[in-house]
Amino acid sequence: MPTQLQYDTTLQPIRKIECRIAVLDLDYNILDEISGRVNSIKLNIDAESDIRRTADISMVLKGDVLDTNSNSFYWRVGNPYWFDKYLQIYVAIQDIQTDEFVWVNEGVYRINSPTISYNATTNDLSFQAVDLMSQLTGMRDGYLEGMTYTVPAGSKITGAIEGILIEQGISRYILLDPPQKTTPQDINIDIGGTAYDLLCQLRDINSNWEMFFDVDGVFHFQQIPSGKVVTDPTTGELGEPIPLVDHVIWDKTNVSYTLDTNFEEVKNCVEVLGKLHEPDEFGTSVINGDTITITTTKVINNYLNNNWVIGFGVTAGSPVDPPVAIATPITSIVLNDLGNNTIASIDISDTPITNGNEYYCIKLVVGATASEVSATYLGFVQPHAVAIENNPESPFYVGTATEYTSQTGNVVDFAQENEDFITTVYPNVTGNSMSMNLSPWCTRSIFDSVPVGYSWQFRMAVNVTQPIISMVVIIAGSTSTYNVRNLAGQNISLDYSQNYMLIAKKTSSTALTLSVAYYPMPASNFPMSTTSYLDLPKFRNQVRYVCAGDEYDNIYSNDLAEQRARYEIYLRSRLHDSINITTVPIYWLDVNNIIEYNLPNGNGQSDLWLVKSINTDISTEGTQSINAIRYYPLYADITLPNLATQE
Repeated sequence: MPTQLQYDTTLQPIRKIECRIAVLDLDYNILDEISGRVNSIKLNIDAESDIRRTADISMVLKGDVLDTNSNSFYWRVGNPYWFDKYLQIYVAIQDIQTDEFVWVNEGVYRINSPTISYNATTNDLSFQAVDLMSQLTGMRDGYLEGMTYTVPAGSKITGAIEGILIEQGISRYILLDPPQKTTPQDINIDIGGTAYDLLCQLRDINSNWEMFFDVDGVFHFQQIPSGKVVTDPTTGELGEPIPLVDHVIWDKTNVSYTLDTNFEEVKNCVEVLGKLHEPDEFGTSVINGDTITITTTKVINNYLNNNWVIGFGVTAGSPVDPPVAIATPITSIVLNDLGNNTIASIDISDTPITNGNEYYCIKLVVGATASEVSATYLGFVQPHAVAIENNPESPFYVGTATEYTSQTGNVVDFAQENEDFITTVYPNVTGNSMSMNLSPWCTRSIFDSVPVGYSWQFRMAVNVTQPIISMVVIIAGSTSTYNVRNLAGQNISLDYSQNYMLIAKKTSSTALTLSVAYYPMPASNFPMSTTSYLDLPKFRNQVRYVCAGDEYDNIYSNDLAEQRARYEIYLRSRLHDSINITTVPIYWLDVNNIIEYNLPNGNGQSDLWLVKSINTDISTEGTQSINAIRYYPLYADITLPNLATQE
């Protein structure tokens, strides 16, 4: 946040600018100050880069180049500058009312790539400055000792990061706890790796988390800001931001803008595939209600001092059958060894197993004794999740369902919204069955009086707690039990709380068949993300994108895959809309700040943007280039189960 003086001087019609560079030792003590020598400084800030801040600096060297005091800028023995020092850059605008300079801190840097240019008229020094992440990447420091580094499974992520920073001489840091707080498996860095390589793997365990150094040289590990602000510090409740820059500043500083829209990058259905686990063994499994018992191939003592991935199958029919939904979701796992001793019990009620004819896996970590056991359910052998753009207000909403295979494995039919029906009925639902009375509209006498082929259509408003596969119906003077079937006579299930079309058809003088069709399902009825691929239809406006390999191989579990899918849909259904603004420099502006910039054809609406990069030329006629993406208030909190309703 800028101070009032910083804000006020930005609005001045006339600017007198000063620059100074403080030379710091590695403990951030000021050793010297360079002022009056800088020709130009070009500052670059990029929120998408871990080396967030860079600068290109040109300054005048002293004429007495043989001087050995602290103001000599050549590299030579005894010179206190450059190699083992930090630079802190400041820029100021003179306050026209007080003649005082109002300074803005532009960051702490290390020197990189210095060049001296000398001729008859000039004697200049130019160099690049890079922020303190360069101490971890190998650019200026950061190579690990000549050995393989390992962060064991189960290690606290922030603790591992802190240890790396301290080892690399970084003493100032702010580390926030991510949702996934521990490492799901060993993280290894081979000989020749850097601290940055290790930090990246730790960061990427959680989607949409970042690491960077701020203007004061403090390392941050945190969730990537969405733009929302904390309105209640006690509860952490988020609210809409107030822009730091609006028309008041633009009226004084704005030069031009361009608006870019890239539809090629717009994707409203994202599928994430994580690391393909190679289980060390496959246990045998027995299902009893909502509990599955896994028996390993060894006794517990064979697992001492070891990490083990145990795979297991969930069969729902023949092993060669395609995946289908199971009638009773599995919410508990019991892990036994070969001697039938219970190793661990895992509660998975928050992420139940719903798919049969699939393979899953558990991470087993055993210490020096059989009592030192940790077991974690990872999900599919290859973690998998899908996310959709389910907000009807979005221009890239996936729309309504056009194809759907119910959880029994058969394709459903869709009824038209405007089809005629007799009335709406409200079945009573018990478990996976429902019951209803249709006799008032189809008595035996009515049935006998109509020709073969005649049908009665009803709209059913069904509240589903688990897939409904059968129905008890009182109709035409009798009570009968029917399987829920599509128009082709195949068994289907009712998987969602919504309206369905029930069609009762007279097929002979004595026979009646019942079939069910889905009404079109709007995507807003669905959660934005799921780890089950059995219960998602194909939508009318769907544009799919698959994320797999490379950085996605850091995803070790279904839970992490779902987090990443939510982040990917957040990115890919809205980052297409960006603006580039050229302005007189606003020195205190930073990335991830919210600004207001109203487009001429915006019909008076207030357009908010999230700043992603800034390039500033600090010179007599220098300008600033700002790149920002449109801020979408409905999507700021991607941790919510349903972004369309923000619930």
